[in-house]
Amino acid sequence: MGELKAEVSSLADTAEIGTAAWWDRVVREFQVFDSPVVVGSKTTYAVLDPTKQIVKRVAVKQDASGTVVIKVAKEVGGSLEPLDDATGNDEIGSLESYLISRQPFGVDFLLVNLAADKLRVYATVYYHPVLDIDSVKEAVDQAIKGYIAALSFDGKVYVRRLTDAIQLAAGVRDVSPVVISGSSGSLSVSTDQVYETASGHVVEDPDVLFLSTLQFEPFEP
Repeated sequence: MGELKAEVSSLADTAEIGTAAWWDRVVREFQVFDSPVVVGSKTTYAVLDPTKQIVKRVAVKQDASGTVVIKVAKEVGGSLEPLDDATGNDEIGSLESYLISRQPFGVDFLLVNLAADKLRVYATVYYHPVLDIDSVKEAVDQAIKGYIAALSFDGKVYVRRLTDAIQLAAGVRDVSPVVISGSSGSLSVSTDQVYETASGHVVEDPDVLFLSTLQFEPFEP
């Protein structure tokens, strides 16, 4: 019976090789600077050590050419960061070597390991005139940060949903129009619809804070 279960498990593993779920699992199993071993027909590690499994966020898609695009990030102090590529601590190089050892025949992959995209928000916020403007600004700032913090890895920033989040902030009566600008490296995109992150995650642009690009006006019925 044990041999039958092992055979069924092996067949299941083989059947799903190359799927998005398979790539996701393989990336999460990666142990930095460890050398994988082959046990039977399966590539694994001699000792499984969760402390070495540094990849905490994974997103897998296939592009138009059939290449598997894999976005990754690790956690540092509660924040998402790219894997290190420094000489002597080349985490992303170690991951790439591991994936090459697991790579299905005839399948190409591309690792995306980038710092978080930087987001700017432009809008005019109309607030209840009897309220303290500083408290309204704080509520709006937290609403925007709460929205982006809740995004799934490789999620998209939808302007309409962001607008809804701002409108729900305490003291806000209306907001219009909302335009966002996202950047990754030297690339920058402005839109009033949807922004898709290059890195898979997004943060407030530290050089241009949300409150510096928002205009606040008292609401007049």
